[in-house]
Amino acid sequence: MKVIFSHIIPFSLGDGGVRTLVTSIQNELLAIGINVENEKWWDTEQKGDILHFFGRPQSSHILFAKRAGYKTVMTEFLDMTSNRSPSTLFFQKSAIKLARSLMSGMTDRMGWDTYQNADALIYTTSNELNTAAYLFGADTKRGHIVPHGLQDEAINNLTQPAEEKEHLVSIATITERKQTLLLAKAARLAQVPIVFLGKPYSEDDLYFKEFKECIDNQYVKYPGFVSEKEKADMLRTARGFALMSKYESGCIAVYEAAAAGLPMLLPNKPWVMKDYAAINNVSVTGTNSVQEIASSLKKFYSNAHRSETMTFPVQSWRNVAEKYADIYKEIMET
Repeated sequence: MKVIFSHIIPFSLGDGGVRTLVTSIQNELLAIGINVENEKWWDTEQKGDILHFFGRPQSSHILFAKRAGYKTVMTEFLDMTSNRSPSTLFFQKSAIKLARSLMSGMTDRMGWDTYQNADALIYTTSNELNTAAYLFGADTKRGHIVPHGLQDEAINNLTQPAEEKEHLVSIATITERKQTLLLAKAARLAQVPIVFLGKPYSEDDLYFKEFKECIDNQYVKYPGFVSEKEKADMLRTARGFALMSKYESGCIAVYEAAAAGLPMLLPNKPWVMKDYAAINNVSVTGTNSVQEIASSLKKFYSNAHRSETMTFPVQSWRNVAEKYADIYKEIMET
């Protein structure tokens, strides 16, 4: 069995959790004997059994693949879409229905038929699969929920005991979507020390420059993008984890914090409320203002201490790859 990975956006244009997921799964699939290649769009001789899209392709791409004898899989990240309000989703669903009836060409370009024609659909969270079913009529019988994972070495490092220090940790790309600046301002107002780990999409980004103005090395500390070992050390010695993202698709940083046994302060957004809010040691806060976050942050910090066990179970990327392999085998047999 040979699987070809197809990813629409070059990772050079935006590094982050998706690259970690795709490369980790690819490496682990190779390790368990599944032949995986990246799509060579220029190579007319490239052949395989399964074409695996990361991100939604045009509907015609699925049909062309089937015509060429491929089984097709789509892993999709509906992080932004699945975090919209019920009323917004209703209007979006109505607009899609209208567009399908009046503008058939848009159906292909938007890839809406992919949800019925792909042999398997993979999502990180149930919230995203449910959103795909509601908005696009995704066939849930073809849907699979496969959460994120971490490297075995990372899990081992994060679960080691360590002497607790006074800081919280926040891991995220420094960008407006993650609301890093809002959290930094709240940390200073609440006088709660947070170590921010991550890098911007560009050093010249205005949002990043504004964030750097908040760094005081007392309540807002920024060592930048650090090594995996340094990140694990900072997580293991932290009292807790905080992240204020507007939307996420599971979020690998949350999994890292969970593996370390950290209590978490997360925003009251759908990605949290539908998948994490019921977990012990997960607190939520509104994000309407710096003052609101600061109040929640101060209360959270006063009782935050690392647990001896994971905040929730975290699997390895090998486990994730094995689940992908099971999906491949299942569709090859149908």
